[in-house]
Amino acid sequence: MEYLLDLKRKYNRLNLFPIYKDFRLSNLSPLNLFSKGIYYKRFYSKPLESLLKKKEKYDIAYLDSFFSYHYIDLVESNHIIIDFHNIHSEFLKHYIKECKNPLKKFIYKREMENIFSLEKEIISNPDIKKVITGPLPDSLNVIAKNIFNHIPHPMIRPIDSPTIHEQKSILFTGNFNWPLNRSALRIFCRLSDEFRNITFTIAGRNIPEIKSKNKNLKIIRNPETTYDLFKENSIFLSPVKNPSGINLKLIQAAYAGNLIIGKDEAIRKISGLSDSALIFKDYTDLIDIIKNIQLPIKVDNSKAINNIEQNNKEFRSLLKRIQ
Repeated sequence: MEYLLDLKRKYNRLNLFPIYKDFRLSNLSPLNLFSKGIYYKRFYSKPLESLLKKKEKYDIAYLDSFFSYHYIDLVESNHIIIDFHNIHSEFLKHYIKECKNPLKKFIYKREMENIFSLEKEIISNPDIKKVITGPLPDSLNVIAKNIFNHIPHPMIRPIDSPTIHEQKSILFTGNFNWPLNRSALRIFCRLSDEFRNITFTIAGRNIPEIKSKNKNLKIIRNPETTYDLFKENSIFLSPVKNPSGINLKLIQAAYAGNLIIGKDEAIRKISGLSDSALIFKDYTDLIDIIKNIQLPIKVDNSKAINNIEQNNKEFRSLLKRIQ
């Protein structure tokens, strides 16, 4: 997205689909809610619908989140790119596995089937370019067409590799609408009690009020950007199995030269990008890992830099072809 904005600054003739940061939700009718599911409700936007009804013609429509596919018949564009920064059916698989309530489990399963069907439809559509953050699950990979994999923020210039950090400072970012991410917030509060000499930073949208008054716990609500936070902190901690947007967060962390700590399920998503990733099993194990990190922290981020620069090169090539 940053690259597209830069492209617009350079070429005034390029008409880009506008970006909306604040999606206010419209009310679905009971019939739509029944057919499309509760999960979909969060992703309908009155401002977006109003904008599309103006019927402007765009050179490139870069649609953030595959839920934008609901509006595909309203989009008049020469080229459409959809950003799959999350594979939502995989999220719901996790909730089904962890859920103990039979009614909730039934609802999650129905939602997952609806969403998986939509994801398959988009990914198999050869007329739509797709940006995927991280690897696709096997169930979708077999039908993938016109996909560019994990392209985070090509405008960022990485710091030199290897990166050397002189102090421990730990970061987590995310959208805290998700219950999994809220559990990460609770873990950070506990860690800030355990390690008073380490700064812990939580940044993202929809962060609830917390009771902790620890001075070493920084809460950054609704940041304009998180780019600088990765450079300011030495460690990126993903304390839960599959938090929202974790593919992008881990790739950013690897690119910026952060030491990464996470659950096995999350760390596997960046295999081949970072040799500086530590896996923990439980909270006690996490405490031991943080205690045993020696200063200075030296991180070789050359793999991530090379991988991402190559992807960015391919993506720029795509945009040049479709201008």
